[in-house]
Amino acid sequence: MKYDKNNFKNLAECFINISCLNLFYSEVSEGVKSSVQALFLLTSSFGAGLSALFTVVFDRYITTDLNDGHLEYLFICLAVTTFTAFMIFLLVSRKFIYRADRLNDKKLEIELK
Repeated sequence: MKYDKNNFKNLAECFINISCLNLFYSEVSEGVKSSVQALFLLTSSFGAGLSALFTVVFDRYITTDLNDGHLEYLFICLAVTTFTAFMIFLLVSRKFIYRADRLNDKKLEIELK
């Protein structure tokens, strides 16, 4: 079996997409499932566009001889972008309440009345 350089990325993308679909169909109300799926695909396309933009912006630093260029600028920019996205994810995920927890809280509230 021949290993392509993108096999790991493709496998990771499959796992991420399956997890996102599971989250959307289990946590989102019936009326907005397709809208949330569209937003997920939109953010995926923004990621691809951002990747293309980084490639264009840092094109002058990418040379055939790696000792002459400054390819590390691209990776530093990617690291900063990834860290920023992770911090935003942490802020948003702290406030997220799972649907099962909301339903359990409503049942407990009804039982207490």
